[in-house]
Amino acid sequence: MWALWRPDAVAVLKDEKARASLARYFSAMQDERPAKFLIAKKLPADVSFDEPLDELWLAHDELTERFYELEKEIDVGLKDLDYLEEPKNSYLDLKIEIAKRMMESCRFCVRRCNVNRLAGKLGYCRCGSQIAVSTIFEHLGEEPELVPSGTIFTLGCTMRCKHCQNWSICLTGDSLISLADGSLVKISNVVNSGMRKGGMKEIDEILCATFNLEVLTVDSQGKVVADKCNGLSKRKARLLLEITTRTGRKITVTPNHLLYTCSNGVISPVAADRLKRGDFVAVVRRLPDVKDSPEIEVELIRGKGNAHHITVPKMFSPELCRFLGYLLGDGHVHVKRERGIYSIVFTNKDQTLLNDYYDCCQKVFSLMPTIKRYDGTSNRAIIRSVELFRLLSQLAPPLLKYSKFREVPRKIMQCKREMIASFLRAFFDCEATVHPKSREVDLHSSSQKLLQQVQFLLCRFGIMSQLHSVVRNRGMHIKRAYKLSITGENIHHYGTYIGFTSLEKSEKLEKLLRMNIKGRPHLDVIPNVSDLLKDIRRRLRLSQRDVRRSIKDYGFFEEGHGDIPVFRMKQIVSIFESRLKEIQSLSQQLQKPKWSELTRVRKVLRVSEQKVADALGVSRRLIGYYKYYQNKPNSKNLLNKIVAVINNLCLQILSDKTLIENLSKLRMLADSDIFWDKVVKVKPLKRKGQWVYDIRVEGTQRFIANTFLVHNSQWYEHGEIYSPEQLARAVERLRMGGCRNVNLVGGEPTPWLQLWLEAFKHVSVNVPIVWNSNSYYSEETANLLAGFVDVYLLDFKYGPGGCAERISEAPKYWEVCIRNHLYAKRYGELIIRVLVLPEHLECCVKPILSWISKDLGPLTRTNVMFQYRPEWRAYEVPELRRRLTRAEMERAIQIAREVGLMNFIT
Repeated sequence: MWALWRPDAVAVLKDEKARASLARYFSAMQDERPAKFLIAKKLPADVSFDEPLDELWLAHDELTERFYELEKEIDVGLKDLDYLEEPKNSYLDLKIEIAKRMMESCRFCVRRCNVNRLAGKLGYCRCGSQIAVSTIFEHLGEEPELVPSGTIFTLGCTMRCKHCQNWSICLTGDSLISLADGSLVKISNVVNSGMRKGGMKEIDEILCATFNLEVLTVDSQGKVVADKCNGLSKRKARLLLEITTRTGRKITVTPNHLLYTCSNGVISPVAADRLKRGDFVAVVRRLPDVKDSPEIEVELIRGKGNAHHITVPKMFSPELCRFLGYLLGDGHVHVKRERGIYSIVFTNKDQTLLNDYYDCCQKVFSLMPTIKRYDGTSNRAIIRSVELFRLLSQLAPPLLKYSKFREVPRKIMQCKREMIASFLRAFFDCEATVHPKSREVDLHSSSQKLLQQVQFLLCRFGIMSQLHSVVRNRGMHIKRAYKLSITGENIHHYGTYIGFTSLEKSEKLEKLLRMNIKGRPHLDVIPNVSDLLKDIRRRLRLSQRDVRRSIKDYGFFEEGHGDIPVFRMKQIVSIFESRLKEIQSLSQQLQKPKWSELTRVRKVLRVSEQKVADALGVSRRLIGYYKYYQNKPNSKNLLNKIVAVINNLCLQILSDKTLIENLSKLRMLADSDIFWDKVVKVKPLKRKGQWVYDIRVEGTQRFIANTFLVHNSQWYEHGEIYSPEQLARAVERLRMGGCRNVNLVGGEPTPWLQLWLEAFKHVSVNVPIVWNSNSYYSEETANLLAGFVDVYLLDFKYGPGGCAERISEAPKYWEVCIRNHLYAKRYGELIIRVLVLPEHLECCVKPILSWISKDLGPLTRTNVMFQYRPEWRAYEVPELRRRLTRAEMERAIQIAREVGLMNFIT
């Protein structure tokens, strides 16, 4: 599927200029030549590692020359890497030893802090002795020759770019995050509360604190589970994006915040500013039930005098939940403290609901409301009790507010599903309207948060709903309100799990259900899997016609003309799984082979007689002869040989790891707790110093906010600690999963060089290494990278003036970059990234591109990048407060052509 997203990544394979500048990389990527680190492991290092560091460097310099001689001999076929003996100490081991010595007095970057990182001290990069990993995934956003790139993000950086786009990815404070206890809370409340408890520290204008909280997330199988939040952060932002989906869900995030999309059957992150109208993002479809409903713990001050004492419930019951639902819908509290009047009032014209409310009051609190006639059509159930008022103040304080500010009580959201059903039943009895004509159930409210909470609670039952703002005419006043609607097959789920107590609404719902409401398959779909379907079908040796016998519109989906409805996907997966079982049974059917049975099996597998003949190296006519004259002496021998070919084919299909993995991806998507919601609007918002917030989730590194699945910040002071062996396994998984390379990035990979060298000592697969760096590393690091890195993916941002120091705190940037790019050209293959900044064309872009063309050559692969956006502290630099103009982009391309660059992309 990545081929659909990035067709340029396929086209680049035929790009002569790209292949010429990255010839060895392309060969290693296609397993025609070994990656450099594999050769480094076979090159003996005949030196004692007890020698002083200067002696080790001398030995390293000699071995570097020998390495490139050996690489050339292997590349031209004079030597075979597989036949070289494993040395006791290798060139790679020598690099590891030197890097360890450097860790004791760190000088991996130009700053040369000389701190002892092995002793736990932190330098400018804030990196210690253990590598901190942010994320590991298949990246589709790199240069075409690198896609799909097995990317490993690490923390720590050797520069401080004021426009850094990786620093922190955040949400606005009103975003509702889902806790493991079932409740929804504002992220600002969680972060501020956690920071008040202590341990807060400031890291480059970001406030951070450790924390311990269980939140809901989505695991690798697409299921909503609980995970631990262990960190909080907040900062100020100036630019935000508001994402709106087709079902009315909204979330406001920083432009680099990652949401999730579906790519080739993989749930993968995508930056918010890369989303556009028509894209799909992951939101929650189903939520797990909580273990137990919470206990009721209140300290009730009893009324004085002749007040009637109420019964205080100790546990939640269906009656208590319905009581609270009725109050939320049609209840209000009337208080006159000076006169000691505390009235809890429920108003409704439906006698059935009034009777149920009366029963609930009696069973739960031992209270009997007074029923009074109101406005000629409705009745009021009135309870005057200071004790009930005090109980509600603790148990459900949102019910005491005006309707615009009402919310679902947090204790209710923490209840089990059967209690939630009782609560929602009562609330919908009061507020919902059943529309047989438009075939929907909807409810209105002036409180957006209330309906967001209700939408969230409906997910406990797998009920998807839509939430939109509406304008309501109230007499002489037009008011903005919100509408939550349930349509399609979700009405059936509502009727099954919740329903109505009101006889009138129950009858309308029954009438609606009798209409045989059809689902809306165009809303509930799984996007971007057509290539995956085609690949699986072909591996199972099925034709489109075979599948179309059961699913008529299958070809339409496989050709990518539409997104696949979830119910269709389940049918398709069942057909594929049945086919796999059929193939499994075919070999058993040939235990005692017969020509007639063999012909049937061959047709099932869609194997022609000619292909069988080709596999055996005989003519098709010979097979036909012995099939006709079955009594001939050699007929049985040939039959057994054909059976062996068929059995071997079945075995290949059943042991096809790619087939099994892809089929499991489809099954996961069909059964996941994720709903793919289409983006209808991406709206930029400018804010001056607005606080934005983030949490860090320990395991999955993602959480649920406003029912969206979102990634947490990759820039938090800890990250997940990986051992070299764990990194090695991660590298191998990425390569085996189809990645063209392993992309070492951050942050900045430079501080972790020693651990990366050690990790690749444990890697056994052939995978090219991409060193994705800001180029601001020391000469010692440049020497250690020789004979290790296949492709240098280096930034070159600033010219020879003072821009680098002013914007990124990087003195001597020009001199350092020139040296490291020359090293990269000498020791590997090179891709240069030139980020074009507003108003920096003459001072930076022009001298950089001129130097590349003159000193590295006009065919040097160069990416002139226009992705700049004002992030983090960019507002401190006047010219960086905006994006590039079209004229600036065109001028950068013109400069590249003027200086003679012939292999640049944008």
